[in-house]
Amino acid sequence: MPTTGTAPLVVGFDTARSSAGTIAEHLVLLGNGDAISLATAEQTTNYNYTLPGFYLAQSWLRDESGIALSGPVPISVSRQSDGLLPATATIGVNATTEALTYAFMATVTPADGDPIAAQRWEFGDGSGDGAATPFHTYAHAGVYQAALVATTRAGLPLYGRAIVVVKDDSGAVPPSLFVTVTPEDQSLLTPITINAYLQGVAPDAKIASAEVGWPDLADASPTVTPTAAGITVTSQHALGTPGYYDVPVTVLLAGQMDPLVAIAHVTVANIDDSSPSPIVLAAPAATATAGTPYASGSSTGALLVAGNGPFAFGAAAPSPPNFGIADDGKIHWTPTGAEVGPQRVAVRIVDAQGQETVKSWVVDVAPAKKGGCAMAEATTPSPLAMMMLLLVYGVMARQLAKQGTKS
Repeated sequence: MPTTGTAPLVVGFDTARSSAGTIAEHLVLLGNGDAISLATAEQTTNYNYTLPGFYLAQSWLRDESGIALSGPVPISVSRQSDGLLPATATIGVNATTEALTYAFMATVTPADGDPIAAQRWEFGDGSGDGAATPFHTYAHAGVYQAALVATTRAGLPLYGRAIVVVKDDSGAVPPSLFVTVTPEDQSLLTPITINAYLQGVAPDAKIASAEVGWPDLADASPTVTPTAAGITVTSQHALGTPGYYDVPVTVLLAGQMDPLVAIAHVTVANIDDSSPSPIVLAAPAATATAGTPYASGSSTGALLVAGNGPFAFGAAAPSPPNFGIADDGKIHWTPTGAEVGPQRVAVRIVDAQGQETVKSWVVDVAPAKKGGCAMAEATTPSPLAMMMLLLVYGVMARQLAKQGTKS
C-alpha cells in the first residue's frame, strides 16, 4: 500500500504471509518488468513507481517443491501533470485440454473520458495477438512472461503482466529464462541491471555462451553466477536516449543445440524522471499480404503509443505513396503487387507538447493468394513416390479392363 496515487508513488509490499521450504528464489514482481529480490519468505520492501501507468504486482517464490505465485495486486499511478488515471484491467491465463495451449482473458476498463487507443497480448515467446481473449500454443514448455499492453488516447500505459509456467509431460519445468530489469523505469544515463534467472537448471550446469543485446553496445559480456537457484546471468549498462527498448537475452547451455531466448523490456525516462514521449510500446506487425489491408497487430489497428498525449500522426519517408495513418493512430495501407518484398514504412508522431519522433520498421509483403488459396509450388516426385504412383495406376488399369470385359 498505497495502491493508487500520483507519480512518483512509493508503494510498500509485505510478504509476511508467504511460506516456503528451502528458498531458492523470492522476488517481488512490480508489474513493469522490474523485480526486488528477497532473501527470506517474510520480508517487507518498498518500490518507487516514477512513471504513470497501471501495473499488476505479485510475489514469486520457488523452493524444492516448485514455483508459487501470489495473486496479482493492481496498482494505478496517475500522471502528475494533469492527474489523469490510467485504464485498469483484470486478466487471466488458464491451461486448456490441448497440450501447451493456454487461454488468455482480459477485461479492460478505461478511465472516464480517456478511451483505450490500442491493446495487444505479448505471450513472452516473441509472438502476440491483438484480440482480447486469444488462445496461444507454446512451441516448448518453460517459464514465459506474458503481458497485456494497452495505451489510452491520452498516452497512459497499462501493463497486465502474467507469469505462465508451462510444464512438460513429466510435470517438470525444462530449462528456460526468467528475466527481470532493475530499475525498469529509470532516467537516462542511470545504470540498468538485467538479470536472467535460469529455471530448470542445476547450479553446476555449464553455459557455452551468454549475450545481452543492448541496442547501443556491440559487445556486452554478462556475468554468469551459480546460485542455489541454478544460474543467474547479469548485465549492467546505462542508456543515453529516453525511450522504450526490447533487449534480447540469449543463453546457450553446453550440450544443447538451441539457445534459450527471452526479451527484457526497458523504459528509460528523461533526465528529470518524467515519462519519455512519445514512445511506441510494441513493435508493429512485420508481415503483410498484397491486396489485403495491413494490420498493425493491436486490437484497433492503431499503434501502441505512450507519453504526453493526445498525439498527432503522419506518414514519413520512405513510406510507400499509398501508406497513411489516421488521427487515432490507425494505419491505412493496402500493399499492391508492385510492393511485394521488404518495404520500409515510417510514422511521424508528435505529442501534446510538440515533442516529435519517427518510428520506422520493415514489413515483408507476401504475394496475393490466388483463387482463395496459395498456389502450390511444383516439386519433383521422389523415385519411391513415382513407383507408388505407377503401382496405383496399374491397379486402376486392371480394374477398368475387367469392367470392360464384363460389359
